[in-house]
Amino acid sequence: MANRTDSKLRKSGKRDNMLFHRLSPEPLRGTMDCARSWIVPGVLGCLLLLLPGCGGTDPKRPELHPAVGTLTINGQPATGARLILHPADPGSLDERGALPSARVGADGRFELTTYQAGDGAPIGSYRVGIIWMSDETSSSAWDRLGGAYANPERTRLTIEIREGQNDIEPIQLTGVRFRPRPRPDPRLSYE
Repeated sequence: MANRTDSKLRKSGKRDNMLFHRLSPEPLRGTMDCARSWIVPGVLGCLLLLLPGCGGTDPKRPELHPAVGTLTINGQPATGARLILHPADPGSLDERGALPSARVGADGRFELTTYQAGDGAPIGSYRVGIIWMSDETSSSAWDRLGGAYANPERTRLTIEIREGQNDIEPIQLTGVRFRPRPRPDPRLSYE
């Protein structure tokens, strides 16, 4: 029966259009040959495209050393504040320009991260910048510190990272005046 159906389809020219509606259980030879002819080169082409991403093109990461510390502002943990460490010698940055940073937890503790959570920082001297956003999830967040500690050259806060585990001396900022939420400009109308 399959041969009769095949010959009827061949004569009518509908055989190619009925690829998915074929009654015969045997596969279409022309279709499988076509599929085989592009699958192997396609897979090899994809692998060749991926090869340049593997291997030695990634810049070498410096050796990192774990570092933990605490940050309090006016005697209270600065929960959610961010510390960003800037090398005292800008030439000591790796090729990516990665800066160690940390987010302060509810207890005031932080753990430095350069590439992956808690991996530490390279050996060296750093100037510290601090920002403390009112609400990181809000589109209208503001720095509670008013940018007073954002520029590491103005804060004069420094950290030294040495080989091995580093317990950073507690950072205690006192007499800090918090910046209130900025008022919207009355000249701007959103209506």
